[in-house]
Amino acid sequence: MSGVPQRFWGTPIRYLQWAMHEKPAIFWSCVLGGMGPMCFVVVPPLRRWAGDEDPPQIPLTYPGEFSSMPPVHYKLDECPFLRHL
Repeated sequence: MSGVPQRFWGTPIRYLQWAMHEKPAIFWSCVLGGMGPMCFVVVPPLRRWAGDEDPPQIPLTYPGEFSSMPPVHYKLDECPFLRHL
């Protein structure tokens, strides 16, 4: 076992009552860990009810028209930065 007594799996409510008084860190860890999966169901409707909207989608392409731009052609011999090489 991973340090959790066997009685936790037999009677979890009684174990949590005992842990509430004897080991509050373990108790609150169980409570917060149990609330985590509920957030996936509860939080999105609450956000919409409060008026929070989803952010706009991030664009996957650069905005603009590239077909109207002429292609860039150059030769390495004509490049002024590479003349000294």
